This record gives sequence, C-alpha cells and structure tokens, in this order.
Amino acid sequence: MKILVMHDEQGNIKSIGVPIGPPGQEMRLIPRAGLEVTEVEASHIRDHNDLEQLRAIAETFKVDAASRTLLAK
Repeated sequence: MKILVMHDEQGNIKSIGVPIGPPGQEMRLIPRAGLEVTEVEASHIRDHNDLEQLRAIAETFKVDAASRTLLAK
C-alpha cells in the first residue's frame, strides 16, 4: 500500500496519509513550513483504519526521501 508521509529534513514522521476512498483516488497532505511530503510503499500497514498501528509506524520508522522508503529508527 502506498501512503503519504509528512516528515522533517531528518526523516522524522509528523503525519501519515492513507487511502480511504476507492482505488486510484488522489491523496494529499499539505506540509507546513520546514516539512516535506513523500509517497512511500508501506507493506507494514495491514489495516489503514487502525490508528494505533499508524502511530506505531510513525514512532518506529523514519523516511528516506531519496529512496522513498521507510527505515527503522
């Protein structure tokens, strides 16, 4: 599943956007100053409605924007 991740320059995740509509529907996150948004593959997510799982991903992973991947902290 592809997700949008808002993060700082060090890759620390601040927000996660997951698809909630039909397949192919556009997702958007609008970053505030000093943050970036990167689309990454997130095979770690089993249920995109599980907020605890999304929080755990934000706490245990960071973003490598160059490779567009999640890395363990």
